[in-house]
Amino acid sequence: MDGIINWIDVMRHSHHLEFDIAVILFFTFASALLTYYLINRHVRISNQLKHLEYRYSSLIHSTFDVVAELDPSGNILNVKDKLLGLTKEQEGVSFFDIVCKVDRKRVKTAIAEMIAAKSAGKIQFRVMHEDGRRIYVEAYGSTVLDTNGEVAAVVLVCRDCTEKKRAETALKESEDRYRRLVELSPQPIGMFKDGEFYINPAGLNVLRANGPEDLRGITVFDFFSPEHWKEIEEWIRFIDLNGYLPLAELPFLLWDGSIGYMETSGVYDPQSQTFHFVFNEVTARKRAESALKESEARLRESKECYYQLQSSLDSFSRDLFGVLSITEIRNRLVHEVRRVLDTTHVSVVVKSGSGYSEGDFDTEYAGHFIEQFEYGQSFETIIENNFGHLIFIGRIKGENVFLCISGRDDLLQLEPYRVWLKTIARYVSVLYDNFRVIEDLSAELLHRTSNATAPPWLLRLFFNMTEDERKRLASDLHDTALQEQIIWYRKLDSIALNPGLREHREELQRIAEGLLDVIYQIRLICYELRPPFLKEMGIVAALAKLYEDTQLRSDFAIVFNSEQFQEHSLQDDLLMCIYRINQELLANAAKHAQASRVDIQLLSECGQVCLFYRDNGIGFDLPQLTAESRGMGIYGIKERVRSLEGDIRMESSPYSGLSVFISLPVASSLSN
Repeated sequence: MDGIINWIDVMRHSHHLEFDIAVILFFTFASALLTYYLINRHVRISNQLKHLEYRYSSLIHSTFDVVAELDPSGNILNVKDKLLGLTKEQEGVSFFDIVCKVDRKRVKTAIAEMIAAKSAGKIQFRVMHEDGRRIYVEAYGSTVLDTNGEVAAVVLVCRDCTEKKRAETALKESEDRYRRLVELSPQPIGMFKDGEFYINPAGLNVLRANGPEDLRGITVFDFFSPEHWKEIEEWIRFIDLNGYLPLAELPFLLWDGSIGYMETSGVYDPQSQTFHFVFNEVTARKRAESALKESEARLRESKECYYQLQSSLDSFSRDLFGVLSITEIRNRLVHEVRRVLDTTHVSVVVKSGSGYSEGDFDTEYAGHFIEQFEYGQSFETIIENNFGHLIFIGRIKGENVFLCISGRDDLLQLEPYRVWLKTIARYVSVLYDNFRVIEDLSAELLHRTSNATAPPWLLRLFFNMTEDERKRLASDLHDTALQEQIIWYRKLDSIALNPGLREHREELQRIAEGLLDVIYQIRLICYELRPPFLKEMGIVAALAKLYEDTQLRSDFAIVFNSEQFQEHSLQDDLLMCIYRINQELLANAAKHAQASRVDIQLLSECGQVCLFYRDNGIGFDLPQLTAESRGMGIYGIKERVRSLEGDIRMESSPYSGLSVFISLPVASSLSN
């Protein structure tokens, strides 16, 4: 029994031992398995860490920024730099040593605040490069905590922002300059942003505002009366769609309670959401335009007024070419005034010491009318009373010449018709005075030479006197009528540029072109009366210019040959004789010859100046014409040649053209 019990105890102890061994083996295996797992995980984590460190190192080395690791005191623990020139040898030195002194305290404070808050932050400061350059740096800092949660290091990533800083500085300086320019500008300028207005001092002055405080709390509608609000809304919609405001004009409500007209335009900047605008007060201009419209109301009622008057001046100036006597001038003047004013009560009245003549007014009427004229008045003065209108033309040998228009003519109440009448009277005044002198002189010479052939010296004297009168007449036309036309053209051109007359601009431009034609005609008359630069240019150049101008107005070609002509020191009367003969021959070709070609040759030989002329016109019966042509062009040519003791030969017959040969001595026996 005891043996059984002992066996049972042994067996029980044996089972306990096996169980303990199994447990020990289990825990040993589990410990080995756990150790393997931990070792494997540690290896894997180590590899991952190395990989991350490699990637981090590659990233750090490939960037151009400064990456610096600092301890809490600011000493460099680790640095990677391609910007400041820092090297590994400088690890351990204070980072604050490379920061400029003016920024050093601020940088220390910022890093201390990051360490205290265990957070990240952004700093801007300046550092000194190894080569002495000052660099603006923008740094992003972040704290690194240890296992205890304390700050172990601060990592700074620094980027060069020097160019950015310079651009910001330049932009700020530009903005400051722009602001100063706007504030000092005499041009009213304004801005509208976030419901607020800014207007420079010049603009405040225009708006009659006391200062910027007057603009606080106002809207764009406060500048306008309610009847214009709808138009303002359309402006705003247009700006939203197009980004700008075209030039617009509306009445503004000013701070002093008055209304002023403003001209404004502007652009919208979507980036800054600001509307920039400029404006000008045009109240004075609007008032002037209104006054101008009122003063020209009658002119606008008659759209054909300017065309009629311009055509009259053109026609009258062209007709002056053919006027040869005072009577013709007077008749032409009366006819033109009657036609334009549509009246028959027009007359030229001559007042002499013995009474009135040459007029169809009765003596009593003329006396009452003319007595109102003060002889110190200018040619432009128009006298008007219940009898009608009177304008002074000129004074010759004690006789005063007037243009009288009887009755009340409504057209002469309009300024354009009054200007027209003054202009046409000035034309006649200049021509009347000169032709009266020429006519008297011609009559005296005709009386003295009526029974005999005038000697060459007398002809020469006559032609010289005629040329002197032509010069004086050309000078009078140039200095009076021509200058007045130019002045009126400039005034009309200035009126045409007025924005308030845009609807009439085309019409006014046509009138201005008509005035230019009149100016051209007057200049042409002056050139005909007095050839410009004849002596200075030489006879060849002067004739070439004459031929060029003639061909512009004629249908025939002119062939000029002067190869055998030598420029002599010719006397003025000889030069003028050659020029006038050419004028007469070309005038004959234009009026009568019906030629298509004119050949002219000028040459010098044996102390003579020779002129050959030939055309292919219809010709004429020379003997018959010579007998009937006193006072005509050919007779004048012969007399000019005879005045210089020259020779002239003409050949012509019906349908065979005209040939003329003229020989003039260079040294005339009359030179003294």
